Amino acid sequence: MRRVRRGVYAVVPASAVMHEHVVMDPWSLVPTIFRQAYVGGWSAAGHWDLTEQVFSTLLICTTDALKRT
Repeated sequence: MRRVRRGVYAVVPASAVMHEHVVMDPWSLVPTIFRQAYVGGWSAAGHWDLTEQVFSTLLICTTDALKRT
């Protein structure tokens, strides 16, 4: 298990213990972490097959106040 945020944990494969960012389906965390948010930009384009490029990041747009931990 990996802590994503206070009170939110994600299951990660045992083979990926040493990697920093290893969440199998980050899209499923968006409604859990943010009150109001949407997936935008290149992430949305990749989801809808509007591009053939493969992106390793997820762009989330939100109006929630964020603080670094």
